Amino acid sequence: MMSRSPLTPYDLVVGAVAGATGTLAMDVLLYRRHRREGGRAGFIDWERSATTRSFDDAAAPAQVGRRLARSVGVEIPPRFAGTTNSVVHWTTGVTWGVTGGAVAAVSGIAAVPVGIAVGLAAFVTSYAVLVPSGIYKPIREYDAETLSRDASAHALYGAVCGLALAALPTARAAGH
Repeated sequence: MMSRSPLTPYDLVVGAVAGATGTLAMDVLLYRRHRREGGRAGFIDWERSATTRSFDDAAAPAQVGRRLARSVGVEIPPRFAGTTNSVVHWTTGVTWGVTGGAVAAVSGIAAVPVGIAVGLAAFVTSYAVLVPSGIYKPIREYDAETLSRDASAHALYGAVCGLALAALPTARAAGH
């Protein structure tokens, strides 16, 4: 167990970098699955959801972004559904990383277990938030394979996020 230290802006930046690293790792896994299942898009086009033409065929992050925009009176044109998906997905991954960076900095818990907990929390929270909003079905309506694929992607996110948190210098080590 590491000693506790006060939270600094540097810790939040480290968390953001770790979250982005975890998100990229998760996306590489999801992309590899996409290709194995016959998907033809290149990584960059897949990553930016280039084939998403409307919110009708958009993934959950795009649906969340659309609802958030509508809640403040903004209607996102359908042609931006793919962009919305990417922005919300990456923002979510980075934000969970910031949370992990903050927890690791102030709790004294080692970074890798914090990262794994963050990945698990992101997985569970997605169902806790997206089911009541109608974006996801109740968890019991998904088959074991779907849940396993989702959980394993989030587990990878958390493990890589934790490894990145552990690899990056702490605020104290960096002189902040």
